[in-house]
Amino acid sequence: MSRKLSYSKAMSNLGTETAFEILAMAKELEKKGAKVIHMEIGEPDFDTPEHIKEAAVKALRAGYTHYTPAPGILELRQAISEKVSKERGIDGGHSYAWRQARSLHRNLVNSQPR
Repeated sequence: MSRKLSYSKAMSNLGTETAFEILAMAKELEKKGAKVIHMEIGEPDFDTPEHIKEAAVKALRAGYTHYTPAPGILELRQAISEKVSKERGIDGGHSYAWRQARSLHRNLVNSQPR
């Protein structure tokens, strides 16, 4: 017995994944000669450095195997804040890293022509 599969009308409201829209825009910029570092899909164009691979293995073995809180891991935000503070003289507290990442994403998406 074969049944016809039907989809909800709400499926037509889904649209496309924003990251793929950004990728298409980046590809167009490259065609025009712009140098683009791709970070929109999460697939870098280089191999992961060995020290990062080792840190990932260490973290997995230490039990870091679940989703993080939306603002990220507090210790990581603190470390990023300390690094930025030392290197650039910016003291924004540990929430600085979260605000900057969120702001960067919003500006990147909103600055693209629709």
